[in-house]
Amino acid sequence: MSASRRFSHAIAEGDGISVVAAVEDADAARAAEAQRAEALVVDGDPGGLREATSLPILVYNIQGRTAVNVETDTMARLARDCKNIV
Repeated sequence: MSASRRFSHAIAEGDGISVVAAVEDADAARAAEAQRAEALVVDGDPGGLREATSLPILVYNIQGRTAVNVETDTMARLARDCKNIV
């Protein structure tokens, strides 16, 4: 996937993204990237993850599953300010 394409486009177009790693902290993000993950998923605030990796980060916001709710304003700010949050 080229750097100019967004991860969400790649998923929608089905162009072969196959390794998405669930991580909880920066160390796990770096380890997943070193092991050739193609994207990360986090349930809640991605905090330091965005600076620990260049991989696309999906924020999993299904409160019934995670008991964490990422507010709409927070998601909008993350999407605006963090190039690898998708």
